[in-house]
Amino acid sequence: MQDKEAATVSIGALAAIATYLTETAVLVPTWVTFIGWTSFYAVGAGPAGFVRSVFANLGGVVIGSITLLAMHLGANNAVLIALAVGVGSAMAVQASKMSVVGSLPAIFFGFSCTVGTVAVTGKSIATIGIDSPVLVAGTALLLGNAFGIVSQWLAEALGPSKNIRGG
Repeated sequence: MQDKEAATVSIGALAAIATYLTETAVLVPTWVTFIGWTSFYAVGAGPAGFVRSVFANLGGVVIGSITLLAMHLGANNAVLIALAVGVGSAMAVQASKMSVVGSLPAIFFGFSCTVGTVAVTGKSIATIGIDSPVLVAGTALLLGNAFGIVSQWLAEALGPSKNIRGG
């Protein structure tokens, strides 16, 4: 089986499984899981890409959470909200200088998924417990990264090449 066909089978089958899983057992936004999966491939895939993507995504969740908390405390003050987003975005850029989280897009994936999870769940960033948007977004991103590396391994097992990292 050619590389793209192997990737098609692997990703197609696992996407169906991921969707079923997030709709029935691990109740996290499916789209956040897919962004984590995309992040895995965007940073280069493989075991090193998995580690880098996970740390960058979770770093983005932390930075996004701090930003949202600052926005929450600023309530409806547009100036404070704008400053919180500006500082949070600057923090993301600075975090990208660290080798283990050195992918700015993957950090912003985590940041954005946290903001989106707050929006779609209707839960405050200050929510504590299993339905915390921080926990939900982080879990979904981790799950997506796990599906990313499994999809790569499966495609490599099905195809002649050891590289489906893009192209």
